[in-house]
Amino acid sequence: MKEYVRDLSEFMQVVRRTGSVEFGLRSAVRHGGSAKLLLASSGLTQDEVARLEEAARGARGVLVHYAELSPAELGRAAGRQHPVKALAVTALGDADLDRFLESLRDLEASGAVRVIRAARRRER
Repeated sequence: MKEYVRDLSEFMQVVRRTGSVEFGLRSAVRHGGSAKLLLASSGLTQDEVARLEEAARGARGVLVHYAELSPAELGRAAGRQHPVKALAVTALGDADLDRFLESLRDLEASGAVRVIRAARRRER
């Protein structure tokens, strides 16, 4: 198993146990406004990725697009027995998002993962 898949699987176990997740592309886009994190597999078209990016920006969340993670692998890592193109983490629970994103830093530098962080508005 790839190291980053193991990290994703461990992160998702905590989220599923203590937080809230919406599975599927339509659900991810629909709940994108309240999502803390959106995850996308390599099985998405450019248009679908753009829709998720827009949802992440609206929520001021984070979109992680895996270039080499198939929908089947994302589904298994998320604890499902079927392929999952995308998912939205709406509540983190006890999961540490900063630690998870830190684990992706090397992958992001290599191009295997694209992390899109929405710009945060300044509070006045």
